[in-house]
Amino acid sequence: MPTTLIKEKISTALVEARSICEINGNQSQECAVAWEEVEELEKAITNRQRNKKNSLQMYCENNPEAPECRLYD
Repeated sequence: MPTTLIKEKISTALVEARSICEINGNQSQECAVAWEEVEELEKAITNRQRNKKNSLQMYCENNPEAPECRLYD
């Protein structure tokens, strides 16, 4: 799922969570579930950004024997 789509889903989930909590109360189960969904979507973006590889990492995956990719102890 593209990052922009996830960001749109977060915006929608935020609006829904606020609405659900306003209707059902901040201590309701529905409110908690709505905010958990927002948190899960935010985690998805964070994980995606964390897992992005830079150009050297991609190069080394394809060329592990290259001098630039050697690991020294």
